[in-house]
Amino acid sequence: METTSFLDNINFAKNTKLNYIQRKWYGKYIFKLVVEVDRSKLVKTPKNHSFHWTYAKYANSYQLAQELIKEIAGLVTNSDYRLRREGTRISFFTNSEDNIKVIVDQYKDRVLEIDRPLNENHVQVIEQHRKVVVRKNLFLDQYKFKVYMNNSWAHRADRYSHLKEFLSNLDDYEINHILRDFFESQKSPNRLGYTIAVYLNSPENLMMFQLRFNNEITKVEEAVLLSDLDK
Repeated sequence: METTSFLDNINFAKNTKLNYIQRKWYGKYIFKLVVEVDRSKLVKTPKNHSFHWTYAKYANSYQLAQELIKEIAGLVTNSDYRLRREGTRISFFTNSEDNIKVIVDQYKDRVLEIDRPLNENHVQVIEQHRKVVVRKNLFLDQYKFKVYMNNSWAHRADRYSHLKEFLSNLDDYEINHILRDFFESQKSPNRLGYTIAVYLNSPENLMMFQLRFNNEITKVEEAVLLSDLDK
């Protein structure tokens, strides 16, 4: 069942996003928190601004972000964490809910996002299956597996005809819009996208697909539903 957290009893701002994690960050952290600098301290945009104002604005936002990083580092009690500056936002990654609590207590009104696991079962699933993606819904609301293909230039030239032929023998699959462009678009292959993905629902079809295209598959993701973990 879902674990009760102090986060469930906090009234965050309307724009604060509370999400459940899909995978670990940096291969190890199960919590992510995003907090922004004090926007009242950001320099205001003048009507007729110049290059010097642009530089001043960057310097001001950078200084505020660096100050926030130091403040957060001074608050947390567990030393195993990671900080990342993203403009006027700071992303904080940790495995300690205590770390999250002290930051939320200090900056509740400036927290933009918190990502966390649903429960211990959720954490174990992610730890045991690195290719598992924990989601609210299946891929495209229907498919359990998402297979990413090598987007090699050789296949661009033949518009993935070998892949199209193989898929024509399956009755339960979908492709992403970029691969559909390769199959159907009259545009030059060089002008099309780069993420080539196939969605499958049957483990048997996935096995056949892997046997046929093993050397061309870059990643396979399996969707695990949050609703299945909350039992």
